[in-house]
Amino acid sequence: MNSTNKGSKILIDEFLEKFQWKAHSSILKDDQWIITLIVDLEDKGETKILVKFTEGGKWIYFSSRLEIDKSTRNEELYKKLLTINYTTTLTKIGMAPSGNVYVMIELPLPEIDYSEFVSALRRLVNDYNKYKKELT
Repeated sequence: MNSTNKGSKILIDEFLEKFQWKAHSSILKDDQWIITLIVDLEDKGETKILVKFTEGGKWIYFSSRLEIDKSTRNEELYKKLLTINYTTTLTKIGMAPSGNVYVMIELPLPEIDYSEFVSALRRLVNDYNKYKKELT
């Protein structure tokens, strides 16, 4: 359980240090922390994971943008996105108004512990790899 006498940013930094994962960047923008992590992927590429939260907030968000060719954005892709969301738990996939496709996990921030944090990161990376194959 989250320690009530520690700030969320300190706690998340401790989780990252314990997991031996160094943040690429960590910024405070409009009262929201945005921590960027760089992840190596199965296909030898890499992607960014954004971890977002506010001090005293209710949720922590883990997200990554899937690189999908704009020419493949059609009805078939939309059906695949809906099917994935219907069949998966924890990880959600969606499309922003810009047309970018994201995988995302959200967890309650006040109760998060180290194992949940690490599980969310691992799950997001695994699902990113899986969905990238399915959608491209």
